[in-house]
Amino acid sequence: MPIERPLLDILACPIDKHGLLCFEDEAILYNPRLRRIYRMAGDHLVLLADRAEPAPQHEHERLLKRARHGDAVPTGGLVIADLATADLATADLATADLATADLATADLARPSHHHPARADPT
Repeated sequence: MPIERPLLDILACPIDKHGLLCFEDEAILYNPRLRRIYRMAGDHLVLLADRAEPAPQHEHERLLKRARHGDAVPTGGLVIADLATADLATADLATADLATADLATADLARPSHHHPARADPT
């Protein structure tokens, strides 16, 4: 279902109130920040927060790649060029969080050689 340009200009995610990516050929609207997919039902837009579907990592990457290649129409002032930078920053944070988690796990797994002083039984 083609969505008229004036409507595309004002469409926003009901959760974060920012623009979406419209993939008319798949009949979906996608929020790349929250990784939520809104499906179109026939001729109706279904922009209800409780109907949004979470996008797995592979789907998120696929949709961003399509958007960067011009296969999506941005809504609500969303700038597709900004998605690459924002996505990289999110990926860097996720990598940093994993590295921190790995360090914490390594610290827990490392045997402690420190023994508290034992009281002299005499």
